[in-house]
Amino acid sequence: MMNNSKNYIQKLLIVLSIFILTVTIFSPNAFAAPSSTCPENMEFIPGGEFKMGSEQPEFIEELPVEDVSVSSFCIDSHEITNAEFTKFVEDTGYVTIAERPLSKEQFPPLHICGMNDSCGEREYRG
Repeated sequence: MMNNSKNYIQKLLIVLSIFILTVTIFSPNAFAAPSSTCPENMEFIPGGEFKMGSEQPEFIEELPVEDVSVSSFCIDSHEITNAEFTKFVEDTGYVTIAERPLSKEQFPPLHICGMNDSCGEREYRG
């Protein structure tokens, strides 16, 4: 009797394994977040953690390497064209950052040599 019950469990596990494998192979998105979480023409990107930055000395602007956590988000399925952006600006009155008056404090610092070409000139002049 014990042997029959053991065989039954083994067979059941094999059938379940085959079922899960079949679903995974033929429906790779079966366990993904539903596409309804994003508007039409957008794709769901699940959140996660990663290390951002570089320890390579030639990329000083990328120091230090840090653990970063990103929430899930939606992203357009394709790039926005110039025509689409123009329509958006016309429809909403959006003013780009390049068109806004910015104060000196709002500009990024350019003291890092990797971010501009004047570092070599500064070293040359002493």
